[in-house]
Amino acid sequence: MDAQTLRTKLDAAPQKAREWLSSEEAAKQIGSINQHFGIAGETRRVIPRLILRLEIQDLEPDYFSGELAEELKLHPDKAKAITAEIKRLILGPIKKELADSGTDISLMDSFNIPVVKPEKFSASPP
Repeated sequence: MDAQTLRTKLDAAPQKAREWLSSEEAAKQIGSINQHFGIAGETRRVIPRLILRLEIQDLEPDYFSGELAEELKLHPDKAKAITAEIKRLILGPIKKELADSGTDISLMDSFNIPVVKPEKFSASPP
């Protein structure tokens, strides 16, 4: 996604959600979740990125746990536990605003892994 598209999608997100998700308190909560679950180094960026994708509706809520599990190489149960904390601590305060814009965080309780179709498939040997 290019910068202009991202800016347009962010501008379309509810103002209260944008303000909360960019707040110091939300950042502290994300840091706390990362620390509690042993997420360190470059992988600390995964949760904020997935939250952003959810906020701009680039990620369906029912795929959040699956994406988290894939990106962090986690067991589904651990991904669900982390997702529950994100839902409670980070998204709970803006649940109504997200719902009003079409993002139902109750769907985050599901665990789905997106199917990625290969770009090219050849049945013949190279």
